[in-house]
Amino acid sequence: MTAEAADGHLLLGVTTVLLGALTAAWARRLAGLLRAGRRAVTTGGECVRVEPGAPRRAGTARHWFSFRTAAGEVVEFEDFSPYPMSSGTPVTVRYRPEDPRGSASVAGPCGRSPVLRGAVFAGGCALVTAGCAAAFLAGLP
Repeated sequence: MTAEAADGHLLLGVTTVLLGALTAAWARRLAGLLRAGRRAVTTGGECVRVEPGAPRRAGTARHWFSFRTAAGEVVEFEDFSPYPMSSGTPVTVRYRPEDPRGSASVAGPCGRSPVLRGAVFAGGCALVTAGCAAAFLAGLP
């Protein structure tokens, strides 16, 4: 194996490992959303903060949301925004009462499910990871 091929093989291996970690993170998030969906409480919340993303890159802004639990606790969390919004925009939040901070998610417009969004991301990551792993195992640089 030449030095260039070895470098390519190493890069492909590292990429596969990183994509595998991303896939695992999305799978954990999806599992949490599925658990939340079974025992979820729905309440109103609002977007409390928006940080702009990278210049000239649409959809990279970071959004923080806040809501009050049935027990009166105010919870703030970061989630993907289902549509462009600014601070003060009302949203619908779903969460598990036993873990409101770790399970909160924002429902999208027209009933778009955060579970569907998580499944698409996790599935896409899994497919790309599988492709990289196959190329790595086949010995492609």
